[in-house]
Amino acid sequence: MFSSVEIAPLRAALAASAQTVLDGWQQDEQGWDEELGQGGACQDVANAMQEVLAANGIEDCLALFTEFDGGHVFLVVNLSDGVFTLDIAPSTYESGAGYVWRKREGVVLGPGDIHLSRIEPPMSPEAFRARYDENAPADDLAGASCF
Repeated sequence: MFSSVEIAPLRAALAASAQTVLDGWQQDEQGWDEELGQGGACQDVANAMQEVLAANGIEDCLALFTEFDGGHVFLVVNLSDGVFTLDIAPSTYESGAGYVWRKREGVVLGPGDIHLSRIEPPMSPEAFRARYDENAPADDLAGASCF
């Protein structure tokens, strides 16, 4: 299992994957995008970063949605030294709330935009899935411990 220290060398690749998403996000004058409507790009940013992690052998990672702070999708990663959120603050590349977001033009992401924050102690992959995967079968929840 990977540690948070081993994520550091991936920050540039994570930022580059997110930049590719943002470069492809095209809104018209009214803020409309053919694929995303008036919504933001955070789910696509999270998915792109998740692909980078998976390509580097980090599989215990889920994209989560929260209504907190206007609605946002970010990653939760289970590592050997704990469970971490991995994210780029949405205010870095978009403004808005709920399901209406505007792209911030001219944004160039870099490794420093990748935020990794420990939220829980280490846990087994089974406990991680039971706790964070909303699609986990109910029988996976039985007896799952976070410690």
